[in-house]
Amino acid sequence: MEQFTEKQNERLQKLASNYEKKDFDRSNYEIGGGIASSGLFESRRHEAAKEDSGKETLGYFVQKIKRITGMQTSVINEIIKDAYCLEWHHAGRLPKQYGGGMKKTYFVNSEQANDFCLNFSDYIKKYEEKEAQKKLSIKAENLANTLESRFLKKWAIPFFKKIDGFFDKKNCAITNRYMIGKYGEFPADDRYNLDTYIDGWKFRSKKKYDEYHQTNFYEIAYNRLSKKLSRSKIDQPKQTIHN
Repeated sequence: MEQFTEKQNERLQKLASNYEKKDFDRSNYEIGGGIASSGLFESRRHEAAKEDSGKETLGYFVQKIKRITGMQTSVINEIIKDAYCLEWHHAGRLPKQYGGGMKKTYFVNSEQANDFCLNFSDYIKKYEEKEAQKKLSIKAENLANTLESRFLKKWAIPFFKKIDGFFDKKNCAITNRYMIGKYGEFPADDRYNLDTYIDGWKFRSKKKYDEYHQTNFYEIAYNRLSKKLSRSKIDQPKQTIHN
């Protein structure tokens, strides 16, 4: 887990106290829709939230946290959006390449800001656990593909065939069924009067065919990597504290 200095933690506590007694308007969504009277391209709700002393834009709050912790803006953004259901309102125009229309501005209220600063370490820990889980899942998926490929190469023979008559599907695992058109391959569709092709693996025996379909390669890979990770944590040398 990322460690922060005592000074950084003190600054977070101080920042939290700035929000402790601030109240904010909880009825913002009761304001009618439409464009604000400010003359800017923003909704009436955005105008009201912007003028609320108990709310800050997400971007502004993130910059405060970044100045204290030195963390990346994108990471802080992600952690906050995962932690809270943020208020948002329309303001500004989206470029045409992104569909046009209005942008969204997210707001952090004083309760959320106070809680985030006070419990910052807990939110960091949850984020790091989630990221570790993501990495483990990706590694497990890659290992599962490797294990499956090894099994197929050892116990089956690859085949490619145009379906133009009888085809013995015994002990066969079909991995792809497609047609070839003017612009290349595409998934087979009976609406088109084109030849259908299949490819896959023909197993050497029914026993291995059944074993293949009953094996969860991802589960095997995930469990193997989890055990390896647990062992590495146990084997890590304990940190010695020198007085």
